[in-house]
Amino acid sequence: MVNSHRLYPYPVLSEASDDYVDSYFRAEVEHSYVTGFIEFIFWAETNNEELNQLIEMGMAKIVFHLECAQTGFREAVAFSTSTNNYVVKEECLNGKLQICPFINVMQQIENYTNK
Repeated sequence: MVNSHRLYPYPVLSEASDDYVDSYFRAEVEHSYVTGFIEFIFWAETNNEELNQLIEMGMAKIVFHLECAQTGFREAVAFSTSTNNYVVKEECLNGKLQICPFINVMQQIENYTNK
């Protein structure tokens, strides 16, 4: 997985940021080949109670952004559960696939705070 340190709207939970204290966001990806397809198993978790509540209420989702520069394939896959499967046609991918995991809010949240 490639997780570059790009600029994002505040706040950001990452190893390169101190916006959240004593919190983590972890993600992993496994894959397997099925004739003509690549199946991905996405897993992600955070120990941050407020973010988990937003996910449970549907106000935020776990998102994996997939991008293959050689084919131009781009897909953002959003889930509300920690483990999910996703299938991509093998012809859509060639060479290196970058996968970036996020937790994204799905709507504007006024006066957001996080302990």
